[in-house]
Amino acid sequence: MSLISEKSLEMNVNENLVNVIRQWGGLFSKAFIYGFTLREEKYRGLDSSINLPGNNRFLFALQYKKPTNMNNNIYRFEINTNRKQHVILRISSFLYKNVWYVFPLFIDTLELSQCSPNFLDRTCFINICDFPPYTFNSDIHVVEINSQNFSASVFSRNKMPIETYSGKEFLRKMREEIKPTTVKEIKSERLSWDKIYTELSKLGIKVTVLDEIREERGELRYRFTSGFFAL
Repeated sequence: MSLISEKSLEMNVNENLVNVIRQWGGLFSKAFIYGFTLREEKYRGLDSSINLPGNNRFLFALQYKKPTNMNNNIYRFEINTNRKQHVILRISSFLYKNVWYVFPLFIDTLELSQCSPNFLDRTCFINICDFPPYTFNSDIHVVEINSQNFSASVFSRNKMPIETYSGKEFLRKMREEIKPTTVKEIKSERLSWDKIYTELSKLGIKVTVLDEIREERGELRYRFTSGFFAL
């Protein structure tokens, strides 16, 4: 049973992330953390992002999960517990490109304190786009991660390995491949429900829950301010 809050994990890991990114120098030295409101999280599925100043440059967005339990170095997490978030995150990836789940391997505050201040050493990242198409439904899925080698599997209909990145691997990948996205570029995507259905179909994703999301949310409207993600 987990004895730590998701918010505690998010704050500590985000601090590690932004401190490392600032060491890259240049504009990266001014990187900052953006926290999504509960309303924004409902519509975008995101907890926080790492941004750069000037033209609202966006690096990557994150959805944190805390472990539900741990046994023999295997940490178990549940995703899509509200039956919609997993699909919403995949939709957000069409706009924001770099969307990741974060799985800190800390079951309680004792484990967290023992790793302070280097929480990235026990944190895994999985890109939303790396999940199998059949997971994008209304089911709750279980992600298991081995803390010894950071290998991961997702359980839905069956057990399937999934690519995961350690904190160091994730940051290395971001530094080598990342291209900051601006609000102007996101707005130019002009995402519509028809486009969402089409893009998900191309990926082999049959999303029956999408109709429910569409009915609840209505028309897609995005308003961008200096806060970058304001609804």
